[in-house]
Amino acid sequence: MPNINSQHPRSRVSLRTGTRPSSLTSPVEGSIKIHPHDPLAESVDDNELLHQTKELSTTPPSLIEAQHPLAKHSLSRLRDLQTKRPDFRAHSHRVFSLLLADATRDLALREGPSGFYLAKPIVFLALGAEGLSITREAAPLLPGALVGNVGYGADSEVRLHLLHAPALSEATVLLCDPILRAGGQVNSALAFLRQQGAHAVRVVTLVSARDAAESLSRTFPGTRVFACAFDERTDDKGMPVPGIGIFPQRYHGE
Repeated sequence: MPNINSQHPRSRVSLRTGTRPSSLTSPVEGSIKIHPHDPLAESVDDNELLHQTKELSTTPPSLIEAQHPLAKHSLSRLRDLQTKRPDFRAHSHRVFSLLLADATRDLALREGPSGFYLAKPIVFLALGAEGLSITREAAPLLPGALVGNVGYGADSEVRLHLLHAPALSEATVLLCDPILRAGGQVNSALAFLRQQGAHAVRVVTLVSARDAAESLSRTFPGTRVFACAFDERTDDKGMPVPGIGIFPQRYHGE
């Protein structure tokens, strides 16, 4: 069998996993980078790959953008306002599944009698009513995850709806907000979760306003935002532009 490394001395695939071999490096957390001399990249333009690598290297480590081709394809369908509701739902679920793979890539493992198991329980929370449907669809992908909701009462106080919850300080907490906008409710939700002991929440969102994500990472150190895209512009309501439209209307028809 030929030695691939000898044929392609500059080839390298970098990724972050729970049990990473010592021979692999991870310059950008949660990303996979194919270098131009990798045999997997033979059909891709070298300049385009170098440009993508430069963009990845300048992204703050607390903002993780999905790089999977299926995620990019589905995002394009989500951005298309002509996409019908059943297809919009299907592409939302696909993107969210890929984002969850990124968000759980580095979970700690413990060794057991027949292999490896997650070291901490997973608490999967939807922010408000908008994230409930997509959270319930994605929850089966997470082994033994407890699914709950962070909502707001009539007095506007943040409330956690979660049965049989472990101490949040001892769990991996994922917070789902389909669209992360500037000045949204996610700030008060994260402040509440931090009071409950969750100091490294992973926010999972289909599309985020870049300003909103960067503000979260500064206000709540240790928080990471996983999105299919970080849009540079926002509208007068703080929604990312171009975004994917009004999520409840396109997902539920409300």
